[in-house]
Amino acid sequence: MGKSPNTSGKKFMLWPEEVKLIAEKMFYKGVCSREIAEEISKLVGRNASQTLVNTWIISRGWAEKRTAMIEKASNIIESDAEHSIINRIEQHKNVYREMIDKGVEGLRDDTLIIDKITDAAGLIDIGVKGERQAITGLVSFKFIQKIMKILAEEITDDEVKGRIARRLHDEASEILSVRNSNSTM
Repeated sequence: MGKSPNTSGKKFMLWPEEVKLIAEKMFYKGVCSREIAEEISKLVGRNASQTLVNTWIISRGWAEKRTAMIEKASNIIESDAEHSIINRIEQHKNVYREMIDKGVEGLRDDTLIIDKITDAAGLIDIGVKGERQAITGLVSFKFIQKIMKILAEEITDDEVKGRIARRLHDEASEILSVRNSNSTM
């Protein structure tokens, strides 16, 4: 019940678990097996082949784990982002709706602060334009969500999914950091 004897004449050496963990983390980040093999060869000073890394990927179920992690992360991000964005758009839309209502009230009621018809009309105009922009943003957001869902369903190559997920994450992080730096000014 022991291991098969090494009959190839080559010296057989096991890879340390730490090296496999490094390779696994790289794989989860979307690095291809060839690049993983090159990197761990440099780190350990031993030749690691792409075939070796592919064997680890298959035997240890890394591809399935990565797919599950990507799906779980996507669902969390999608749910949080969707609720946050939709709530923000709804808030904007409500503010613009209030502006429209105040403008209409200003035209009907002489006791309100709005003393010129042009001011009331201007308030209505700003409200309508803002509300339209908010609705357009919501439609655009939903369209992007549909595109993401199609991509996730149609792309079957886990390596490609990993690279796309990494790039989208980087882009989203950049957009959020720019938005956050602008809001603190």
